Amino acid sequence: MPSILSQTSWESALQFLDDAYTIAMVGPRLHDNWQQDVAPIMRREAQDPRGWTGLIPEEDDRYYEGPYYPFRPTAPDELPDALEEIDADAAAYQLVLMSSDTLRPSGIPGWPESKTRVLRDARTVLSRFTPDCVFYTNSSRRWGPSPEFTDASLRGTWLTLRPYMDLGLLAVTDTEIGLFWAIDAS
Repeated sequence: MPSILSQTSWESALQFLDDAYTIAMVGPRLHDNWQQDVAPIMRREAQDPRGWTGLIPEEDDRYYEGPYYPFRPTAPDELPDALEEIDADAAAYQLVLMSSDTLRPSGIPGWPESKTRVLRDARTVLSRFTPDCVFYTNSSRRWGPSPEFTDASLRGTWLTLRPYMDLGLLAVTDTEIGLFWAIDAS
């Protein structure tokens, strides 16, 4: 069943993630082994199948280091060891944390007053991939069935070039792969 989300709703909701250290890109799923489709998205070679706008980092001299920027070259067979499956609620909470440049609720402007709005925007963004989506994170944090906002460490498997704390989420459907990534700027 295709998503009923509109391009305008998607792009408007994505604005809560609009930060120099946050990435939101979608590419097509072309292979049975979806992991083969992640590298072209990381390299910014894949086009959004719907033609919608995502969030792509600017190629700035301080950080640009090749076509994978800010990711390190990652082979498809590396992904299963680097990622853990999470449910849709945990994925939404994770996107909320990505809206902070410290990957913590305390870094979100106007927190806790903005919690409801930001969580609503996160769910709107992820609604593009429902109902048959599987979500994966690089976080080593065990989200559990009822994720909560805490300042606990989110450090996971680094898939970026710089040794910063990064937090990533993949949304995988039969036709699309959403890649959302945030790098701790503190």
